[in-house]
Amino acid sequence: MLLFGTPGTWAGEGTIGKPRVRLSSFGTLGMAYSSQADLHAQRDWGQPDTFQGAWSWKLDSIFGVQANAQLADTLNAGVQLVLKDRPAVTLEESLQWGFLAWQPSEGLVLRGGRLGIDFYMLSDYRNVGFAYLWQRPPIEFYGPLLPYHVDGFDLTYQHPFADGIVLAKVYAGTTRQDVQLVSGVSAEQLELTPMWGGSLSYENERWRLKAGFGHITFGDDLSYLDSTGLLPGLREPLVQWIWPAAQGYADDATMKGKSIGFYSLGASFDDNTWLMSGELGYLDSEWGPVQDSFSAYLSIGRRWGHLTPYVLLAAIEPVGEAKSIDAPPQFALSDPALAEIYAGTKGLYSDLLSDQRTLSLGLRWDVSNNMAMKFQWDHSQVRDDGLWWNTSGDSDFTDTRVNVLSASLNWMF
Repeated sequence: MLLFGTPGTWAGEGTIGKPRVRLSSFGTLGMAYSSQADLHAQRDWGQPDTFQGAWSWKLDSIFGVQANAQLADTLNAGVQLVLKDRPAVTLEESLQWGFLAWQPSEGLVLRGGRLGIDFYMLSDYRNVGFAYLWQRPPIEFYGPLLPYHVDGFDLTYQHPFADGIVLAKVYAGTTRQDVQLVSGVSAEQLELTPMWGGSLSYENERWRLKAGFGHITFGDDLSYLDSTGLLPGLREPLVQWIWPAAQGYADDATMKGKSIGFYSLGASFDDNTWLMSGELGYLDSEWGPVQDSFSAYLSIGRRWGHLTPYVLLAAIEPVGEAKSIDAPPQFALSDPALAEIYAGTKGLYSDLLSDQRTLSLGLRWDVSNNMAMKFQWDHSQVRDDGLWWNTSGDSDFTDTRVNVLSASLNWMF
């Protein structure tokens, strides 16, 4: 069930049907303004800084095309390309879906290729602004969900139950994604292997309930940790002798073989007048700089003809106290090399720590059956700025408040 209709024949729904070839496109043209000119919002980890001063038209702007082809009675194919601002704008990165789907029996679908990751409510249309109510998915919940796709397979089974449908899915595979996680550092390719997970959902005409989980393992370390000298410096025997905590930070910051798990529960309701949705999430991280965290959002909207005002509350909070970096002895900080290692260690942990609350008020105006305007005001209490680009250099934006105003035109053909 989509909040505002289905763009074309979405192969992610697991349905094989006619027409034999169907093309669709979708897009968002947006503009955003931040009240803190040096604090720039991100839609998700890995998105580069899209702002020029206090303004950005790249934050939410997306263009996508999709094709579905019926190859045989039980075989179809799907391709989706999405263009948006990302660290590397390449065909490899832009290809979100590219798969074959086989339906051996009623209700059972096996797909192989490049697939969307399905363990949260917006899995099939996270890039499709027209398909959801808000200006963007709540960044407190969706921001840390880094991978959008997996190269592998999934198996879906659906069965009628009561007045609706129960759908179960499992998936497994691997992926590579270009990311920019830390300010001032060039983007690089992050290898996630293996990836696996699944979901269980129920939906009828009004309700949709979903539980999901995903598990990723880092296949290698980020090269900048070595190229900037951070990991080699933390592993240097002399540094560890002067600063005993360095050994622990080196082990903590090593990514290869570390895993992150995502767990979510969600529900939505739509009776064509009231729209309500929410999700609860838990992130379980073995990689030290990313701390375990809880996240959630709740959204309520009310339709009046073509207008739908809404309110959205969202939050992310780390589990326990934020990790602090013990400083080397004061005399050692006079050495520029050790001072740089200490600053880099602090920056790595602080850049990836997210703790904030956001109240959003918005209005959606459905101009036509396939076009909508959105206007949104976000007021965020930022305790730690892991979901923002801090471009100020020395300024500390913890425990601050920021307003973001945004508007967009969204379409689907």
